[in-house]
Amino acid sequence: MNDKEYNSILEQLHTVERAYLSIFGEHSLDRVSYYEPLNPTVDDFKIGIQNLSKAIAENKPIYQPTEEEYNMMIF
Repeated sequence: MNDKEYNSILEQLHTVERAYLSIFGEHSLDRVSYYEPLNPTVDDFKIGIQNLSKAIAENKPIYQPTEEEYNMMIF
């Protein structure tokens, strides 16, 4: 994959993220993992796009752990 394709996927992800945040709130993705957070690949970004798009289409936010739950997670 070349840089142009990579940048295109990232822009798509950011567009869907902005749409999600406008629907579910400014901090609704603060503690949400919707793609592989460590060493993400283009395929992971595509999964993120799918996950966010599905949540928007179903009007159902992705579960956001409490701060306590999130702080207990190991990445």
